[in-house]
This record gives sequence, C-alpha cells and structure tokens, in this order.
Amino acid sequence: MHDHARLVAGLGAALPEAARASIDKGRAVLAAKGLQEVAHAYFFLPAPGCTTQLDGVPANVLESLFAEIV
Repeated sequence: MHDHARLVAGLGAALPEAARASIDKGRAVLAAKGLQEVAHAYFFLPAPGCTTQLDGVPANVLESLFAEIV
C-alpha cells in the first residue's frame, strides 16, 4: 500500500460510513479503468515545462494538477 493510501486508510476510520462508501466507489471506478493511486512522494516531483501561475517558478506535479482544477 502506498504512503498516501495508508494515510487515507488511517483517516478513513474517522470518516462517516457514507464518505468511506463514496471513496470505495471512486476507487472501484478508477480500478476498473486500469488506474491506481500513486505514492504521495510523486506529487512533489518537478512537472517539466510547468510553472506556478502566481510567481512563475517551476511547478511540481501537485501544483500543476491543482492549477488545472482551480
């Protein structure tokens, strides 16, 4: 299990059953499409060719993905 998955699993115990059920459904949909979670550390790797919108410095994967959903 990836570090992020362990963290989510640990937090899952504190979530209401409805929230845990939604997370499980989402994971099942992604797994059916051949997708899987990645280790938390991957989010902090450089995203080649991407910069932050605010200050134009090189962005990491998390910053790049976050910018796409904002």
